[in-house]
Formats: sequence, structure tokens, C-alpha cells
Amino acid sequence: MTDTPAMTDTPATADLGAEAQDSGPSLEEQKLVTEFAAEKTDYYSGTFVQLQQNRLTATHVNRSALLAGPFWGARRGNWTHFWIALLLDVSGIMLMARGLFAASEGTGSVNLLWGVAVFVCGRVLTARFADLLYYRQYQNWRIDRAINAGISARRVQLGLALILAIGPMLIYRATQVAPTLRECKRMWRAMAKGDEAGFADRFNCWVIGEVPIGKNLQQPVAGGINDFIDWLTITFVSLFDAITISIRAVLNLLELIFVGTPWPVMAFLLILIAWRTAGKNVAIFTALALFYLGMFGFWQKSMSTLSLVGAATLICVVLGVPIGIWCAKSPRIYAFIRPVLDIMQTLPSFVYLIPAIAFFGVGKPPGILATVIFALPPMVRLTVLGITQVPESVKEAALAFGATPRQLLWKVELPLAVTSIMTGINQTIMMSLSMVVVAALIAAKGLGEDVLFALQHVEHGLGLLAGAAIALCAMIMDRIVQGARKPDQT
Repeated sequence: MTDTPAMTDTPATADLGAEAQDSGPSLEEQKLVTEFAAEKTDYYSGTFVQLQQNRLTATHVNRSALLAGPFWGARRGNWTHFWIALLLDVSGIMLMARGLFAASEGTGSVNLLWGVAVFVCGRVLTARFADLLYYRQYQNWRIDRAINAGISARRVQLGLALILAIGPMLIYRATQVAPTLRECKRMWRAMAKGDEAGFADRFNCWVIGEVPIGKNLQQPVAGGINDFIDWLTITFVSLFDAITISIRAVLNLLELIFVGTPWPVMAFLLILIAWRTAGKNVAIFTALALFYLGMFGFWQKSMSTLSLVGAATLICVVLGVPIGIWCAKSPRIYAFIRPVLDIMQTLPSFVYLIPAIAFFGVGKPPGILATVIFALPPMVRLTVLGITQVPESVKEAALAFGATPRQLLWKVELPLAVTSIMTGINQTIMMSLSMVVVAALIAAKGLGEDVLFALQHVEHGLGLLAGAAIALCAMIMDRIVQGARKPDQT
């Protein structure tokens, strides 16, 4: 397994000519490339010069990478190339294997052709960019000599071990139909009675089938979680009732403002707020959006949705800003809370409805709480970001003039972090609006109720109109909040 011969043997070197010879690598550069590449240094010296001068031709390929595939990357210590080449090679071989063993399904020839195409195109693609990846490795090596350089038989052995550990099993899986858990249990029961089972059947059940212990472990753990939630619901019923009453009080106040105010007054106030905070253009857009909501009969539900979003946003700000300040002041606390925020942001939105229903039943308060769990992380993260980005020189100057820690927070850090905090409020509002439809599943009502009705009854027109109404509410609030970050806007 050798690299491409000297420059004169590669297509890319045809454009060099006399000019390339005049502007070729210096002696120092050649020594560095020799130390880095160990073999075929003339080829890599010339190729690296072409890459530096952006004169590498579109048809240039590394022939060794074309022939050896992932082994070239392993031998050169370029693991990025190795994994990309291995993925493409195995994908092509899996399709070819499926094509050879799936002829009875009528798709064998199609899979076979696709497999050949993926394998060949993958080899050509990785060979085309092999030298570029190797050049980047060379640049990093010049800065840090701990980076892989030269050629190594040990790396080839490691690459071969990885290929043998991954490739054969994936290819075998492509040619087999995975047995169901019921089939495997039937086989294990038969073996327990003394019946024999073929090696292939046992291998398929243990390796390419479902994990044998998964279902056995799932039920007792799920039952334990159910018992724990029931215990929490009974033990802390007074606390949950108090939270529900508090949320409902905030929601009733916001609904009194948004829903209880006559629509001409509410429309005038929203347009006025948009004009004063974000300017004339946003005020015109707000007027047109409100006209849409009124003309298509979404006014009442839009105001109800804004009440829900307003309550969720208010709770997120009240909780998120203090938690963000605490995390910014204590890296240990932030290291503990960060995984919790990651989980809150990555769980599917429907999952938040489970604890909300378990502890608070159905209705608007649990919908708001589910929205708070979903929308709180950006408020905390952006508060931490804003405070930690305050320049140390500014804080040192404030402390030098006798500022107390409280004065430093309120008069220096928070004013300088207000842009980031406002961005957090904006993101919280957008994420709250994205939960409108999900919260409608537990009777939170609002515009999400129309979207949910349209999904259940296949009312395409109603669903699109209600979706557009949600988008317009989001855009109105986004423009107003963005304008509030620019106090000089008129």
C-alpha cells in the first residue's frame, strides 16, 4: 500500500509547468514535509504548494486513497478520512449484500446497483479530498508535533481491527431479517427444555435481534416510577394546589388584560407599543397581523394564547434570571445545573405533559408549567452568558471605586448583560409559542386548539390558517421585544 508516485504521475501536476517549478516548495518546507509524510515527499510537497496557491485541479485524486480506502487514512493517521471512507465503504457493501440476498423481493438488482454506486462514488470522493484533509493535518502538526505524522504499521493494525469489529456484523445484519423478541423467547424456552437450536438462530437472537433483557427490565422500573409519582401526588397535594392557584391567578390577570379589554382598545395598544418600541414599520406590520387575526375569527383565541405565553414567559423570567445569576457567580452550581438544562432542552416536548398531568391534572395551569419547563433553559443560559461576558476590567474599576457586590451586580453586571437577557426573553417567548399546539392536548385551549382540531378532522385549510395566526403572534412579540433592545428606535 503506497502513496501516489511523484508529482509528474498525477493529473494535478500537469498544470504546474515551469511556473510551479519557480514557485515550488522551499528547502525548509521540503524538510518539514519529509519529516511529516516520511514517504513520497515530492508528491506531497508539490500537492501542498498547489493547495496553498489554490491551484489544485478539480480532477485531482490521491490514487493510494482511491485504492486503499480507509486503510490510507489509518496508515497516515488521518482518522477523519478513515471514518468517512469506512462509513461509505460499509454502506456500499451493505447495499450490495442486501441486493444479492434480496432477489426474491424484486429489489435485489436495484440495491446491488445502488451499492456499487455508493462504494465507487465514496472511494472517488474520499480520494478527491484526501490530500486536503492531509494538508490540514500537516498544518496542525506544524503547530503541535504531538499530532500523528509519518506512517505507522500499528495504526494500520488498529484500523484493521476497527474494520473487522464493525464491518462484518453490519454487512451480516444487512442480509438477515432480525428476529422478534417473541421468536427469541420461544427459542430460549425450547432450549431450556433440551431442544437444539442452530448457531445462526442463536447468533441472530443475541446479536442482531432486540436486547434480550430490555423488556424484562422495563416493566418493573416503569412500575416503580408510577408508584413514586403516585406517592408524590398524594404527599404534596397541598403544594401542587398552591402552585396551581398561583398560576391561575397570574393567568386570570393576563386574560383580563388581553381578553377582557375590548378589541379596538387592545389593537390600538398593541400597535402603539409596537410603534414606540420598534418603529413605524413594525407598527404597520402589527396592524396588518391583527387585521388578519380579526378577519379570520382568531382574535379571542389569539389573545388567550398571548395570555398563556405571557404567563409562561413571566414565570421563566422570574425563575431564570436569578438562577442564571447564581450560576454565573458559582461555576460549581452551573456545572451541576447544566446537565439538567441539557435534558430539559433535548426531551421531546410531549414528554413534559406527563408530569404536568400527573401533578396538576389538565387545563391551562399544567399547560403553562409544561411550557415553562421547555422554555426556561435559554433564559438561564443567556443570563449566564451575559454576566460572564462583562469585562473584568470594568468590574475591577467598579470595585476599586468602592462598589459592594450588590452594587456591582445591579449597577454594572446586569446593565451590561441586559442585551443578552433580552435575547433570552425573546427565545423564551418563541419557545413558549412553539408549545401552544402541544399544550392544547391537555385542554390549554388557545390557537393550538384549532390546529389540534384540524389535525383530528383533516381540516387542512383551518389548520393552515390557525398555524399562520400562531406565526403572526410570534412575529409580533419578536419584533416588539427586539425593538425594546434598541431604546433609540423611533
